[in-house]
Amino acid sequence: MFRIAICDEDTSFQKLLLDYIAKDADIDDDYVTECFDSYTEVKKRLDDKKFSFDILFLMVDESGKGSMSLVQYIREKKIDVDVFFVANNAEHVTEAFHCKAFNYIVKPLE
Repeated sequence: MFRIAICDEDTSFQKLLLDYIAKDADIDDDYVTECFDSYTEVKKRLDDKKFSFDILFLMVDESGKGSMSLVQYIREKKIDVDVFFVANNAEHVTEAFHCKAFNYIVKPLE
């Protein structure tokens, strides 16, 4: 089973991405998704060792510090998850790849 996590405070974007995954993604129906509204929710699940996802779509805050800090924490803990940064612009793309991000998406999703 393919496990997908979305961390974005924008619930309308969460829904849009979930719809895209359900309708347009090139994966089988054998997947589950879970949405988080904040980095602290994700970090709590990591600390509780209850974070078991294959992909994490992660919002990038304006400063980029919260998202980069979370990904660095994920890498330090050696959590095996591909991270896709979701941003309002491509400003933090270079930093994302320093954190070993898999890829990035610039809003709005098309």
